[in-house]
Amino acid sequence: MFSDEQLEQLRSFPEISADELIRYFTPTAADAAFVSPGGRGPVDRLGMLVQLCTLPGREST
Repeated sequence: MFSDEQLEQLRSFPEISADELIRYFTPTAADAAFVSPGGRGPVDRLGMLVQLCTLPGREST
């Protein structure tokens, strides 16, 4: 169904610059507020932030 090149692209993250890395993977205040409550441990909070930061269409402020 997919070529080898397409499969490789689907299985990896695109290369991004340092500026893009900071822009897209710095949690917003709303992200931090969302993961803070509830007695979650640091590993759970980090996992949630990684998931939030990789959502398509998410804009950082």
